Amino acid sequence: MEIVLATRNKNKVEEMARILEGMDIVILTLNDFPSCPEVEEDKDTFEGNAVKKAVAIAECTNKIAVADDSGLEVYAINGAPGVMSARYSGKNATDVTNIEKLLDEMKDVPDEERGARFVCCIALAFPDTPPT
Repeated sequence: MEIVLATRNKNKVEEMARILEGMDIVILTLNDFPSCPEVEEDKDTFEGNAVKKAVAIAECTNKIAVADDSGLEVYAINGAPGVMSARYSGKNATDVTNIEKLLDEMKDVPDEERGARFVCCIALAFPDTPPT
């Protein structure tokens, strides 16, 4: 069986290969389908973004597609950065600028209130099958 990972990220591909090791699955990526578009992550939830990417890539490749969306939710700032984690400090965000912005926004938050969680949502889509 072939599946397409809706990513060009080498680290994500290596991680999925470890998870699926020993199974009769051929892993393809967006690098194998250069005509597939980048899917804009414009949904309000991790699930929404993951489903949107998986469905778009399944349609583009006519193969089973797996997509994910993930990020950090900090309790003291109402779950931010959330789905904006990778772009938290702007369009050209880096890990460093995102961390700087997050720390600046939390400068008045006491240590005991600095709880957070990391969320990861994975979606699987089949070609010609509407999401449920």
